[in-house]
Amino acid sequence: MKLSDETWYIVRNTPGVTGFVGTGTQPTPVSEREMQKIRKRMGVEDPKFKMNYDVGEVVSIVDGAFKGFEGSIAEIDASKGKLKVMVSMFGRDTADKSFGTEKGTMEHAKAKVDAGFEFMEKLGIQYFCFHDVDLVPEADDIKETNHRLDEISDYILEKMQGTNIKCLWGTANMLSNPRFMNGAGSTNSVDVYAFAAAQIKK
Repeated sequence: MKLSDETWYIVRNTPGVTGFVGTGTQPTPVSEREMQKIRKRMGVEDPKFKMNYDVGEVVSIVDGAFKGFEGSIAEIDASKGKLKVMVSMFGRDTADKSFGTEKGTMEHAKAKVDAGFEFMEKLGIQYFCFHDVDLVPEADDIKETNHRLDEISDYILEKMQGTNIKCLWGTANMLSNPRFMNGAGSTNSVDVYAFAAAQIKK
């Protein structure tokens, strides 16, 4: 609230306020000691940590398993005095899953398949599962999405034929897209229900 003659008049004439803000022409400032007592009664503690960092800032790790590494700040929790740092171990942040391609493209979808099969082969994993739209970027039109699924399915079959890795199951992802916020089969929208049925049929 901006203090003016009008606002000060309203505050000063509010029952029970005069004793708190004073009776002068200007409100009496609350002392730091009084503020500490008020915060204590409210159960609010002063911050225990001073965080002079910004998200995206590059920092050096000085202790622990990653001592000597650098990373960029992803999250800041000032109340706990903690930073979430993405460590650059191999020339890029550890959470980079672009696989050398542009995300949201079919090239990226195939690169994910390549990485997945390489990972399974190295660990001796014999079976895998998947959700449909987790494999490919979902298009604005379901026909285009289905076309992309056909393309990636053929690519996965080629990978399976060259290994002993088999598909255990595949299913429809009806959780990630906001259209399913009220459910898929339980939705009150006929359009969403029809879309879900078409997605399952594919």
